[in-house]
Amino acid sequence: MASLKEIRNRIVSVKNTQKITSAMKMVSAAKLKRAEDQFKSAFPYASQLEKITSKVCADLSEGHPLFRQGTGEQSIIIVISSDRGLCGNFNTALCKETLQHIEKAHLQKPQIYTFGRKAKDFFNRTSFDIVQSEHSLHADLQIQKLRQTIWNCADQFEQGALSQVFLSYMHFKNALTQTHTFEQILPIQAPTPEAQSNATSSNATSSNEVGSNSQLI
Repeated sequence: MASLKEIRNRIVSVKNTQKITSAMKMVSAAKLKRAEDQFKSAFPYASQLEKITSKVCADLSEGHPLFRQGTGEQSIIIVISSDRGLCGNFNTALCKETLQHIEKAHLQKPQIYTFGRKAKDFFNRTSFDIVQSEHSLHADLQIQKLRQTIWNCADQFEQGALSQVFLSYMHFKNALTQTHTFEQILPIQAPTPEAQSNATSSNATSSNEVGSNSQLI
């Protein structure tokens, strides 16, 4: 049986641990709140930019090489995950959903580009080839690397080396809900008439949202 001194020391140790975990919780909550605020302030701009891009794509879809069907045999999938765990099934759902989409699209041995350590670790355990892997980078540097990777893919696509390029990631809705998104970025798909109509009808509303957010930033 433990002595009274050992029990007291154990109580002190548990209380110290509680203080540490409480401080970690406060820091994490502050980081999450800041990330949510950044997402909410940027979303109206991203939404409006997507609508503008759709209109431009409708005009360029006939002659631009990025709209034509790829002539290459190789496809690329860019997977964006987190570097660390302790986030529920975020990374597991991302990687498993990516595999399902690969099967549905009947992609034969696509090349994998990973951004985030968890995606790299997952696909290292599969038979797919990881051509490029980036992780443990600052957010700004990671975006810069991702942008450069997509430009490189576009160059390869125009040269006829690729057939398709896909982007796989978890779309943020709120702190508890993220939905998997697997979208084709090359060749660029021109918007359907229905999508163009929806973009036009909601154009005024989005402009008001952008204006109201620009006053807050």
